[in-house]
Amino acid sequence: MIKVIDLAGAAQIANPAISDLVLERIAAIADDIPFDSTVHGYFVIVEAGDTLAAINAKVGFDLLSRTVEILADCGACWSLLYILDDSGFGAEIFVAKTVGMPPELLALCQSRAHL
Repeated sequence: MIKVIDLAGAAQIANPAISDLVLERIAAIADDIPFDSTVHGYFVIVEAGDTLAAINAKVGFDLLSRTVEILADCGACWSLLYILDDSGFGAEIFVAKTVGMPPELLALCQSRAHL
């Protein structure tokens, strides 16, 4: 998995569709001020073979227990936005629609996408 905290980190993302989404999100967040992951939050790109336990450890909370503010079907992937405090600090998790993704996370995405 890749944790993106700056523009350089987005260059590590192999999936061009997800890389473009992360760059769009950074541009939208930092429209009038520089992007600062310690203020605005961060992005996590789940990769094939990642386990839910490893992802939870990386983000510092249980993805299945916390409320997803926005869950979006972005075509090539799912996007899950978690707001972590009252300041708006958040984590956006991208889960590609490919083989090898954690089944629990895919089930969450698919079940909430139809609400």
